[in-house]
Amino acid sequence: MLSKCLRLRLLNHKKLHSVTRMVSLLTGTNIDKALSHVTERGWELVNNDGRDTIYQEYVFGDFRESWAFMCEIAIVAEEMNHYPFEWSNKYDQVNITLSTYVGKNIGISDKDVILADAIQEFFYISYRLNK
Repeated sequence: MLSKCLRLRLLNHKKLHSVTRMVSLLTGTNIDKALSHVTERGWELVNNDGRDTIYQEYVFGDFRESWAFMCEIAIVAEEMNHYPFEWSNKYDQVNITLSTYVGKNIGISDKDVILADAIQEFFYISYRLNK
């Protein structure tokens, strides 16, 4: 699990709090530009039944690590008031799909990109730097 200091640093990150404004879905070149940073870090743009999502699979040493990771992400998601569209845990794996509902439409918003970036930072700091 992350230290209290690291959690507070990430939760107080300016970007996490800048997404309280009205949400709109990203389209066209805006989506490519917004996603360039997270796709470089392993997130994939996936079209599921006509809706754009971003997806990432994380692999851990065991169930305890994967579950702890999900708990930490839940704290960030709660702070942002933005949650994974779908996520699952299978022993040492966590699969995360992010997208946003805007009215009756589903797609990718700035909130998804910011949450993906925070998730990636948690993973890197907690599980890759310490190995």
